[in-house]
Amino acid sequence: MKKIYIIFVVLLLIGCSSAIVSSSQTMINKEERFQGRVKLGMTQDQVRASWGEPDKVIKKRGKDFDEIWIYVPNWKFKNYLYFRDGLLIRGNPNPENLI
Repeated sequence: MKKIYIIFVVLLLIGCSSAIVSSSQTMINKEERFQGRVKLGMTQDQVRASWGEPDKVIKKRGKDFDEIWIYVPNWKFKNYLYFRDGLLIRGNPNPENLI
């Protein structure tokens, strides 16, 4: 019975440690993708190559855009990239920080 308990505890600890590594690795990957730069006029493929896949895509026709890509590098900040006809036309909240 004692061996079963020890095996259970060891397996439980191994499972928890791998989950922690996966979570921190995901955060590192999200932060690393913003090392690349994006510039106005870039195509969606160029932005994707620089920053990776967006966390969310909104296909909504605005007065000067037809698609919004949302990137969430951390829990308190979001980057919004606005596209028209497949080209980057604007970034919010502060384009100087994005581009």
